[in-house]
Amino acid sequence: MRRRLIFLICDSLIREEATKKILSIAVSIIIIAFAVSGCELVVLGSARKKSIPMNQKSGVGAAYLFKNQLDSSNVFGAARILSAPNRLYLAVELSDLYYEVERISRTAAKKEITDFKADTVSPKDVNITMRLNYVSELSLKTRLIKKYWRIIDCKTRKSYWRNSETKE
Repeated sequence: MRRRLIFLICDSLIREEATKKILSIAVSIIIIAFAVSGCELVVLGSARKKSIPMNQKSGVGAAYLFKNQLDSSNVFGAARILSAPNRLYLAVELSDLYYEVERISRTAAKKEITDFKADTVSPKDVNITMRLNYVSELSLKTRLIKKYWRIIDCKTRKSYWRNSETKE
């Protein structure tokens, strides 16, 4: 009886030790997996944002392309995206727009887009508002002309610290 009791006690101690080892191995595997995976197991916040291609196949893409041209100080490239409401500008008209686009570039170039709103007015017209560095605002009207989206109107303004929701 004593032998059996000693055997059971030793057996339970051995099992306890084995359980502790297995548990410690499992915990260390989980910690290593978490470290190796680059902490991607837990994602706080929203998922990755969908990227918008910078081309003239959409109104939003034309606005991003215009902003990119302004950021890279390519005033002539930005002017080529502009258009009259119903037709493309002639080369002479584009050269006349140089100083206007350069003025817009001084206001909007190399500033981060902090807010973006697109309003589809019709299938061929989209109004886009970009807030830059929480201070200035770039408003663009885009229109589909000859299979490509063009900017037909561009305005910049500074909006100082004021809530746009409140009415005075």
